[in-house]
Amino acid sequence: MDLDDGDAAPGLRCQVCGGDAYRPYTHDEAGDFVRCRDCGLIVRHPCSVSTSSEPPAPAQEGYYDMYQGRRAHKVWDDGRRLQAFLHYLEMPHARQVDHLDIGCGLGSMVEAGATRLGLNSRGVDLPGHAVECCRGRGFDVAEGSLTATGAADGSFDLVTVINVLEHIPRTDDGLREIHRVLRPGGILGAIVPSGAYLKAHLLRQSYRNYHGKRATFHMTYHNRATISRLLIGNGFEPLSYPLLIRARLDGMCSALAETLVCVPRLIARDVLFITRMERELLVIARRL
Repeated sequence: MDLDDGDAAPGLRCQVCGGDAYRPYTHDEAGDFVRCRDCGLIVRHPCSVSTSSEPPAPAQEGYYDMYQGRRAHKVWDDGRRLQAFLHYLEMPHARQVDHLDIGCGLGSMVEAGATRLGLNSRGVDLPGHAVECCRGRGFDVAEGSLTATGAADGSFDLVTVINVLEHIPRTDDGLREIHRVLRPGGILGAIVPSGAYLKAHLLRQSYRNYHGKRATFHMTYHNRATISRLLIGNGFEPLSYPLLIRARLDGMCSALAETLVCVPRLIARDVLFITRMERELLVIARRL
């Protein structure tokens, strides 16, 4: 496949820049990807193999079971992410934070919010094993999707979307739903796989992001510029990862640790960005 070939997807218009010129990017029997010539957004070719957005139940159960052994670490990790998102949330201390995790899976983010940070956390996921598992553990989880959460307008202070936005063809459809359910000033925290990841680019004819299961269920790969443009266009203000996270400055030991790691953290993030080795993009934005 020659990246200098002509238009690889005639009639397709880029959701970010409006361009209509695409280059072939990868080929796989599960789905091909093309790349916008103007902004670099990588999308699955609309004429690629079409499948359901949800894996069969046995495969889904096996996928989730793989993570159960790592649950304690995932809850701890999600709690740290939530602290970074909450850093930008300005609200009266007397009221509990209303938090929605879209695509909650087995509920590690919901558990982190409710048990570690005292948030009013609830989750939404497609009908199936994940929802049943979460409810069995006593979590507040409803059936819904990224584009149809079923939540009321302006009902949440914080919405998290971890490795979910890449599963829909048009990212702005999900951002509009998130904007709808957030209160003004509310915070969006998201993680998406990076379309600018150098290793994945150089090895794209074999790298897992563009083949097999991910070629089947992933629809978009953003770089930092494309996701920022869509955020701004859908009523959000992109925010940077905080240098010092307020929630970690309450105790002496945690404050000392946070102070010691803030500069190395900043340097590491800048190095990863400059060298294009960001495997995932951590996205924080405020609803305007």
